[in-house]
Amino acid sequence: AERKIPVQYSKKVIGRSQIGGSRDYIPLKVNMSGVMPVIFAMSLLALPQIITSLFFASSTNPVAVWFRSFTGSVWYYIAYFILIIGFTFFYSAIQFHPVEIANNINKNGGTISGIRAGKPTTDFIKTTAFRLNWIEAFFLILVCIVPTVVGTLSGFQNVWFAGTSVLILTSVANDLIVQVEGELEVRSPRGFLDDLSLKAGRR
Repeated sequence: AERKIPVQYSKKVIGRSQIGGSRDYIPLKVNMSGVMPVIFAMSLLALPQIITSLFFASSTNPVAVWFRSFTGSVWYYIAYFILIIGFTFFYSAIQFHPVEIANNINKNGGTISGIRAGKPTTDFIKTTAFRLNWIEAFFLILVCIVPTVVGTLSGFQNVWFAGTSVLILTSVANDLIVQVEGELEVRSPRGFLDDLSLKAGRR
């Protein structure tokens, strides 16, 4: 899913021809960070338990015992919840640059409807991305934590496969499709998937 920000480009007269004047949009992905926040959160939560299991496996210290039984506890899911939200905003802040997008719009003579060029455009894109980050974070929480909680409460240990693993598989599949499309568009202007649908329609 994506949030489309409409951009209107002004007309430019070069010689006897006019260039521009078109209407386009900037696509902002809802799942901008992909599966990376989940991987970071799982890795960070697994680290204390791994250290405890390796070096304090037979220890009766209350702290070591607590870390050994940390997975599956209420505190584990609370920490998982918080870390997914934190890493979603962190990873998005690294990958997404609203200032650069606003500058590119301005250089190409484009404006967002009702938004002035410059800092207001940057603030609008930044606010829109910030709201999408909340939707993305809660989407990842819903996909990853809910199946795990259901599996813990019901006793079915393989319910986790419906969450994190499927999310990773679909993310990899989507990236593969995008890369294949990019490679095959050189040979076919319509794209690989459009050609397949056209051939299927002819049959």
